[in-house]
Amino acid sequence: MAIPGDEQSESQKSPFAGLSSYSSFQSAAGEGKVVHIFECGDCAVVSEEVRSYSLLTIVFLPFIIVIWRVDTMIKCRRCIRLHILSRLPLVMLASNFLSPIVFFWWLRVFLKTFKQRKITP
Repeated sequence: MAIPGDEQSESQKSPFAGLSSYSSFQSAAGEGKVVHIFECGDCAVVSEEVRSYSLLTIVFLPFIIVIWRVDTMIKCRRCIRLHILSRLPLVMLASNFLSPIVFFWWLRVFLKTFKQRKITP
């Protein structure tokens, strides 16, 4: 229902023009900074602190097969630390001789969770 004096400009002809893009929020006037908010894959908390992490997995059976993959996970800091600490022993066992590569990859990701994210004003 239109209110008198409520004219749409050329840029807002679409009924969806006023909606924000996926996972980004701005003020109603479109001012301010864009904030990306995602949901943690484990605890389902919605926060700016939820980030994407990549973890390397290698299965090494000498003279039979070598399989590797990089799993990308979207989790909060607490959940990714718990994920790393609970699954690292099994991944180290599966990778056998290549375990130093996997260990240092996962250690780098674990230490990255302690680094504060810079928020620019």
